[in-house]
Amino acid sequence: FLFDEHIKSYLNRENRWYRKHKKDANVDHMYPFDRALKFNKDIRRLGQTKSGLSFLGQFRILITEIGNALGYVRMVRSAG
Repeated sequence: FLFDEHIKSYLNRENRWYRKHKKDANVDHMYPFDRALKFNKDIRRLGQTKSGLSFLGQFRILITEIGNALGYVRMVRSAG
């Protein structure tokens, strides 16, 4: 997901913007909500994957699967 050039360019652009503006009084080291909404809309405009999910939806599924795998490993380790 993160190796896709479209996604990478959007993330790099937002990272550059944040690094430039993080000490501004209106940002105060927090990412603005309105920019997050705009970023989400821009990513959705990129289209859908072959399975019919948006790129952001696919990323959410990937993060969920990683979290489930880590939870399973922790459960097995604590069992003995």
